[in-house]
Amino acid sequence: MKSPFADCEAFLHKENRSVKYRNEEYTYTFICYRCQVTNELFTTDEQDEVNMAQVLNQYRDTHNIPYADEIRDVRKAYGISALKMSQILSWGDNQYRLYENGEMPNANNGKQLRAIQNPSVFCSYVDMSSLSEEEKEDIKKRAMSSVYNHDSYRNFVRQAIFGNKQNGKYIGYTYQSLGKLKNVMLYFIGKYKRVFQTQMNKLLFYVDFLSYRESGHGITGLSYFANNFGPVPQNWDKVFSLTDDVIKEVVICDNGNEGYILTSTMPFDEQEFSSEELNILKKVCVKFETMSPSQISEESHKEKAWIDNVQDHKLIDYSYAFDLIAI
Repeated sequence: MKSPFADCEAFLHKENRSVKYRNEEYTYTFICYRCQVTNELFTTDEQDEVNMAQVLNQYRDTHNIPYADEIRDVRKAYGISALKMSQILSWGDNQYRLYENGEMPNANNGKQLRAIQNPSVFCSYVDMSSLSEEEKEDIKKRAMSSVYNHDSYRNFVRQAIFGNKQNGKYIGYTYQSLGKLKNVMLYFIGKYKRVFQTQMNKLLFYVDFLSYRESGHGITGLSYFANNFGPVPQNWDKVFSLTDDVIKEVVICDNGNEGYILTSTMPFDEQEFSSEELNILKKVCVKFETMSPSQISEESHKEKAWIDNVQDHKLIDYSYAFDLIAI
């Protein structure tokens, strides 16, 4: 990056800063460039977005406000439009859509958004709305038959894979998505053809942490801990045994030991991802496509995220994304 202050290169710089947002103070990792001649700091538009995202992440986590994808999925599960949701909640016509698109709700609206994930609570809002009695009954019927009320197996799988609710800093401040998790794995299975389970552990880590570094959000919502072989998903065994359409096959490695490769007959669904997320997948794919599982593991052992946490096998804070060196 060229410095705007002198005829020289500028270097990446990060430091801890504090800022007030809605009268609450938050500390975050401020990322910028430093001019090597004048020592002046400056940011790009992309860095400004990541810096702000870190603050919004903490506000959302503090007030237990659902993520944008989560807000969208609730509405879709109930089978109604964003406009109708706004009417039911007595908000402005465009408000629910704005929250789906990433605008930050205030704390009170955030409580409502969390509460209506319970179909019974949502139905009480429907009853208090100005909709016709016929429309109320139709919406309530769909809500009570939605996946939020009856899909006990899916809830079991989510719990087994993602575990108990974690602080946002350990899940990348993003919605924990079974669909995105599956399709990240399908992406690499399709590209590499032969992906070892140990290899996928590292690929998932780099996808999520690179995404956080570049956008302020992870992709899958997995939490990772530092085990002796590198960063791995907290419930890595469940990730591979319970994810639909991903199959583990036993293979005999060159050294005579047994290993597991991941296979699937399902195609990758790019509709699960934004263009920015697809770019993250591509970057990780290109970076590691020529590396063996052991080589990727060795790379991950150079990361500060692993070095600082392996002794006690701790969960890894996503802020370590700003220290990534392999990619």
